[in-house]
Amino acid sequence: MSPSSSAARHSHHSRSGSSRPRSRSPARGRRSSPVRGSDRRDATRRSPGRRASSRAPSLPPSSDDIHSSPARSSDSGSPGDRVAVDRRLWEEIVAEKAKAVVAGKKRGRNDTEAEDDDKPTKPVTAKQMGRGICKIIDLWKQVSTLMTEHDIFEEATSDMSPEDVGEYKDRFPDRARAYDSIRLLPQIVPNLWAIVDDAGADLSTGAKAARSDDVGRLRPAVAGWLSTWSGPKPVPALQLGTRADRGIQHDVCGRLLCPIRYDWDDPTVRASIRAFKPGFELGWSARCLYEDYRGNPSDIEEGYLKSPLLVKTFKHIFTSPSSAEADSSSSGSSDTENSPPANRQRTSTLGRKPTKRDIATTLNMGQKVTSRSIAYAAVQLLFALSSAPQWKTSHEGLNFNHIYYRIVDYFDVDPELDPESFEIVKDLLDWWNESIFPGSGPSGTVGVEKDDDDLAQLRAARRRRVLASKNT
Repeated sequence: MSPSSSAARHSHHSRSGSSRPRSRSPARGRRSSPVRGSDRRDATRRSPGRRASSRAPSLPPSSDDIHSSPARSSDSGSPGDRVAVDRRLWEEIVAEKAKAVVAGKKRGRNDTEAEDDDKPTKPVTAKQMGRGICKIIDLWKQVSTLMTEHDIFEEATSDMSPEDVGEYKDRFPDRARAYDSIRLLPQIVPNLWAIVDDAGADLSTGAKAARSDDVGRLRPAVAGWLSTWSGPKPVPALQLGTRADRGIQHDVCGRLLCPIRYDWDDPTVRASIRAFKPGFELGWSARCLYEDYRGNPSDIEEGYLKSPLLVKTFKHIFTSPSSAEADSSSSGSSDTENSPPANRQRTSTLGRKPTKRDIATTLNMGQKVTSRSIAYAAVQLLFALSSAPQWKTSHEGLNFNHIYYRIVDYFDVDPELDPESFEIVKDLLDWWNESIFPGSGPSGTVGVEKDDDDLAQLRAARRRRVLASKNT
């Protein structure tokens, strides 16, 4: 090749390169960039050594691979036998690895449960213990007030005969109730006498917080129950976030708050109740507390405190909201087949302990319904049906304070002086125990004063009959 032709070709390539740059392949023409820290970590995670320790072994080579492999062709035995052996070894390795994974999960779960059991339980604070006071001890009074009235009662009756003690209780019912309350308080506050001087305020704070929680939860719950019950539906529908549209001005709520001695269907009576006219006050014989929501004016005790709504309220507070929803009979509706399935409490399928105990268990109620727990649920139901903007002792003729203590006193009957009334309240408590804990075994206005007179006259007549039978 001549020098002139070589120079011509060199000149041609130079002109071509200057006019149109040659494109470079990304894989060959670019300089590799340095590996960043994150990429280096990713590369480490993707390394064959780490992958082999965390993933199942790959499939053994096929017979075609064995035939094409010089190393394997020199081994003894036929290729088919070697493939079968390799596959059996692979299956055994995979099976052992799966067993190890399952065993590790079980061991980790058991270790966690053991650690939970070994963990020291946090001490229960006074505020936590106080949350049960309003539910089963006393709804209204603070612990300090109960202690003071308890001491007065105890000192005054220390040298009295049983007959004089009974008369003293009739004269000072608040002191008698406080005495019983303090006797019940160690049920939820075991170290009462050791902490009462320093933690009395915290106990009362916990009680108020628990009451407020129940008020907030029952407001939408009661509205939901009335939207599906067998009685007249609320029109307009009750709002879930407020009680402003409830009370005696609402047709359904007013009917349920109306005492059984008044005919709510009478327009004149209904207008008188809504106008707060004397003689038409509300009381503790509200229809919402009776079995059929009507009651019997001639027998004020018939069906009393057996209301389906009251049972739902009690379950919502003391067992769980889901148990209240599951109680289809409490809605007053017999259409259980078309009712939506209730939300059941989540339980463990592996024998673990329940994640949360119900309130009745926490308060050591021993699967027994008490008079004070019924009174608490009754007041909460009445309050949820009212239009009270906030918690208070009375609102629109409903004296919640008096109603609570009147229900508590209703169950306080001397079996010797009034055995008939004692049997009635005993049967009522047995009915409650069976309704809430199946199989557990037996266990203020002028209108309010009118209810007191009706019951007092009924029980006085019974006592007269008992005394007359003894004198004959």
